[in-house]
Amino acid sequence: MTEADLCQILIKAANERGWSAYPETSGWDVLLVHGDGTQIGVQAKLHATMHLLAQTLPLSYPGYCRLTAKNRREQVGPDFRAILIPDKAISRNHSDISHVCMSLGLWVLTEKQHGWAILEPWEGLSPWQSDTYDWRPTSRCWLPEVVPGFQAGISSPIQMTEWKQKAFRFLARAQIRGYVTSVDAKELGLNIGTFVRRPPKYRWLELLDTKKRPFRYSLWQGASDGKRPDVRHPEEFAHFVAEQEQVLKDR
Repeated sequence: MTEADLCQILIKAANERGWSAYPETSGWDVLLVHGDGTQIGVQAKLHATMHLLAQTLPLSYPGYCRLTAKNRREQVGPDFRAILIPDKAISRNHSDISHVCMSLGLWVLTEKQHGWAILEPWEGLSPWQSDTYDWRPTSRCWLPEVVPGFQAGISSPIQMTEWKQKAFRFLARAQIRGYVTSVDAKELGLNIGTFVRRPPKYRWLELLDTKKRPFRYSLWQGASDGKRPDVRHPEEFAHFVAEQEQVLKDR
């Protein structure tokens, strides 16, 4: 069994229980989201190691603590934090694992029921029955508008980010209208230079018209760079094409 296998088992079980599972989102291997907004951040490993615990605790989450505009400390993260390990890893030394995780306020999730069940850890206690594990963040983790179809639990994973979601919208406009400008980039919170100032081999946009200002750029018609968001993630991109078609139609 691999970490990817563990994550797939968790995602399947979560979906069957009415949770939405976001793979490789906001720094988590899997971010589980309930209909009421409750979030569980999950980090997966084949063994319960110090590295796994460090990954799961808030200080390891890059955006967990940040200063707001009013210079107040804001805690960003999920309501609950959990480690996901194989059932056999608990069987070997379950008392130590349970004691440490309970002290740290972390849940233990496994691929089988062994005193804990997926999404019903610690003898069936649910998030609404116990405050022991509630981290009460000031702000919850950022969620993409579309559940990404990325694979979780692999090395060097592809992640859905806020920038990538903006890029989908920008490239969707280029596809629908035939061009984009720096005005579109600014509206979406992007720097058009990121899309234009690229080596020829990895070009994303090309200059279409220099007679009008602002300059117009179209999608590069040469060999597509496999890392361009719309090329790399066609299913997720399709959602934003439909969205931007409506946005441009309403203008």
